Amino acid sequence: MAVLQPLTKDPSFESSYLAWGNYGWAQVLAGQVDGGIESLKNAVTEPRFCVGHYRLGIAYEKKGDLAAAETSLSNALNVDVPECKNLQDAWQERAEVRMKLGKVADARTDFEKCRDISVETTAGKACQDALAKTQ
Repeated sequence: MAVLQPLTKDPSFESSYLAWGNYGWAQVLAGQVDGGIESLKNAVTEPRFCVGHYRLGIAYEKKGDLAAAETSLSNALNVDVPECKNLQDAWQERAEVRMKLGKVADARTDFEKCRDISVETTAGKACQDALAKTQ
């Protein structure tokens, strides 16, 4: 993390949102969830940074703020770019958050979308299994 943090303040680094995203994700992975959330909020000032929104959603879920997690994950999936619409891990994550929120029908829709992207991936297999359990 010591290498990443200075990049967030480097004026010559044109894509500071990427630096904030990498730094925030490193913080979350290191267990510094609150700091990671703040850094990831800086990353998603670039609204089309769907991976940043996705990671912010995970951070909120780790903190136990499921409503904010669902919003961030939705923001990731609503970016109108094919790579974001097909961010399979975000579909899986939002489905799992929605299950915890008791939004079973919405979760099923997300699990279906996740599965439909590919059943050959870890996320796709997990979504297919989750669908079978929600029948």
